[in-house]
Amino acid sequence: MIQNNIVAIHQPDFLPYFGFFKKMYLADAFIYLDSVQISRGGWTNRDKIKTRQGAQWIKVNIKKANLHEKIKNVKISYEYDWQSKSLNLIYENYKLSRHFDEIYPIVKKIFSFSPEYLIDFNLRALSILRELLGIKNKIFFSSDFNTTKTKNDLLVELLKKVKANTYLSGQGAKNYIDEKIFLENDFKVMYNNFDPPIYDQQYKKIMFIEDLSIIDYLFNSGIEEVKNCLKK
Repeated sequence: MIQNNIVAIHQPDFLPYFGFFKKMYLADAFIYLDSVQISRGGWTNRDKIKTRQGAQWIKVNIKKANLHEKIKNVKISYEYDWQSKSLNLIYENYKLSRHFDEIYPIVKKIFSFSPEYLIDFNLRALSILRELLGIKNKIFFSSDFNTTKTKNDLLVELLKKVKANTYLSGQGAKNYIDEKIFLENDFKVMYNNFDPPIYDQQYKKIMFIEDLSIIDYLFNSGIEEVKNCLKK
């Protein structure tokens, strides 16, 4: 088991923003939080891209489930062709981007997969993007550990399971983290403090939009620039 490391924990989101991958890159190990309930207004099955009309959602259509359904149990709905709809939206709005020929085949590969469960779609997409960006740290899943704890106690329990010594949290979670609980259990707390990258985005009549899906950054800046930004 790994020891003396920085560990980050996050839900396995759908084509997430650059900050997700920055946090992943900075961690020695990353735990996918797949055993908690899905947030219907969250990012587990959707994210935004920039279009001629501004930010628009792309998403995986999911089946209706009870309010307490765990992420790992959420099923995808194929009642309508959300894959083609998302791909068409991406194609039409990025076909003139500087790195379209480099990135579109990768995005097309991501959307060519039709599993039963949302987590399988997301994990494959995240694996493709991890490889693209050269992220090679250890991956764990919260569902692999026998714990019934919630919130801060759950995070502490997971850190114990992987023998971590430091928890790397997103800056946005700072108001929800009870650092006292971590310190009482001998864990340091770090925050993923970074300035969102400002890059040459399309549709300049619309002001720059931060925190879009990482594919916007990739289409506009290319793989090497995104990788270099990870390392800063």
